[in-house]
Amino acid sequence: MKSNRKFIALALGLFLFCTGALAQVTTQQPGAAKKKSQPINVQKTKKKSQATKPSWIRLVSPKGGEELVAGTDLNIQWESQKRGGQVAITLVVENPLTASASYFTSHQGLVSSKGVAPIKVPVTLTTNAPDTGSFKYRIPYLFNSRFGYRFKIVIQKGNFKDESGGYFTIYPKVDLTAMNIKIKNKNKRTWGLKTLTTILTGGAAQLPGWAEASLIKETVNWSKKDKKPISAKKDIIVEFDVISRGIDILTQPLMSKVAVRLHPGGAELNAGGFSHSKIVPGRKYHQKATIKPRDWDIAPGSYRLEIIVDPQNNANEPEALRANNTKTIQFQVR
Repeated sequence: MKSNRKFIALALGLFLFCTGALAQVTTQQPGAAKKKSQPINVQKTKKKSQATKPSWIRLVSPKGGEELVAGTDLNIQWESQKRGGQVAITLVVENPLTASASYFTSHQGLVSSKGVAPIKVPVTLTTNAPDTGSFKYRIPYLFNSRFGYRFKIVIQKGNFKDESGGYFTIYPKVDLTAMNIKIKNKNKRTWGLKTLTTILTGGAAQLPGWAEASLIKETVNWSKKDKKPISAKKDIIVEFDVISRGIDILTQPLMSKVAVRLHPGGAELNAGGFSHSKIVPGRKYHQKATIKPRDWDIAPGSYRLEIIVDPQNNANEPEALRANNTKTIQFQVR
């Protein structure tokens, strides 16, 4: 009896084992082990999280077309996809001026402008500005679009950059000078200074932090009929033009001083002046004076004519621009 019970229990266990194995085999579909869908889904998720979206940076201001004032702050503004990191900012200085009457001052000396390509100089303002969306740059007084300057801003973050859509201009409020100076006897031009537009390369040394740049400045050149002595027996005529290359109309009273000095030495023999009640930018105000040699103690010898525009600085001209206010001519009297 006991042996029959053992046999029945063994047979029942064997039956249950076989039916369980069969159920396990039948529930697995063919090829199911090859799909491994869950690991594939995890791998795709990882790829999506590691993918980097394209970045961008966009210049908001200056866009181009603005008229800015020299000596003030240029507020450069931009937008970027993600804040953080550093932004490089470049000021592009261009000048297409190629007039044949101009002269270009280079490291090698004075050369004619003929055949000289227009200027295009990138000036690095910063390479590591914090990406805050704003950067201020103090505009130098020497920039003056009346000489042909035009400007652009370029910003760059990594491999992405943007720039002004057009050019903007810069002008000082006041920039006075005397130009086209002549000293002569009646009807005879003998000594003179011509004012020429020049491009001074390497002038960036005057502006801290600048690399090689090109600054257009004013220079003077002797006229072709120079160095013929002026007669002390006749009246001496002095002529010149006063001009402001700024943007403000000057209505405060100011004067131009005309002095004759000994040369060498520089002692002042005599002086006179012209008053100006109004100066409109870009207009030439012609001045003419007649000097009687006996009244000014002018005898045969060597002299220096000195003209100073607004010596008291009533126009509040920036000091950086006042070097151009004084012009001199050396001349001889027989």
